[in-house]
Amino acid sequence: GDVAFLCATTMPTTMMRVAMCAVMVASAEAIMVPQPLLEQKKSGLASRLRGGYASVANGWTATQMLEGATVAGGIAQLRWPVLMELGAKHTPSIIAGQYWRLVTPMFLHASPLHIACNLFSLHAMGNALERWYGRDRVLVTYAASGVAANILSCVMSPASLSVGASGAVAGLVGALAVHNMRHADILRGSQQNLEAIGRVVALNAAIGFFERSIDNAAHLGGLLGGAAVAMLIGTRFVPVRDRFGRTRYRDQPYVPLPRLLPG
Repeated sequence: GDVAFLCATTMPTTMMRVAMCAVMVASAEAIMVPQPLLEQKKSGLASRLRGGYASVANGWTATQMLEGATVAGGIAQLRWPVLMELGAKHTPSIIAGQYWRLVTPMFLHASPLHIACNLFSLHAMGNALERWYGRDRVLVTYAASGVAANILSCVMSPASLSVGASGAVAGLVGALAVHNMRHADILRGSQQNLEAIGRVVALNAAIGFFERSIDNAAHLGGLLGGAAVAMLIGTRFVPVRDRFGRTRYRDQPYVPLPRLLPG
């Protein structure tokens, strides 16, 4: 999770982070099980998804890009270990006009364990969402969630100096929840997926309640931000009739996202 006040990781905190990562990854494994629509062969969904996972088969996926950026942030910390200088979330500085601090904390971490746990969580949740959203929508969801996480952290925890990707990762969890709730009537396994997501959210909330070094406001802001973005640009499978009278599903988000990257 995002570490407030950049305090050292204690043994109880270490154990809780490991437990959180384990549940996050295990839950994502359940979510990533193939989720065909009911009567998939008749729906034609597999051949009609636009911006889906297959669209980035010849290039880097969004998850790989974000993992690479996170690792790059960790390498930068080896050269410049002062997190305040690298761009940690610092409310007075943001109010003074350093708005880039709403973005840079996503790629900075307080310890090797901190970055390892967030990389595992990003890999699991990013891949689970990208199979439906494709590269561009995952990138936008992650970035917007991270910014929302830091904004709410500024509002609710203005005295904290914090870093970490978990607010943005929480946004991926929120987007997955919206995806499964929106398609609960046509998506096999949606109820099990929502239960898995609920376990992730509940564990994060429990750990945040007992561990004061975790920026709970960032987690909440990221979760809500990701859900809000998903409502706008996320998948929305609408039934349509083809010329033969067969029902097929077409992805028609409320706000279509233009292609951001080639490939």
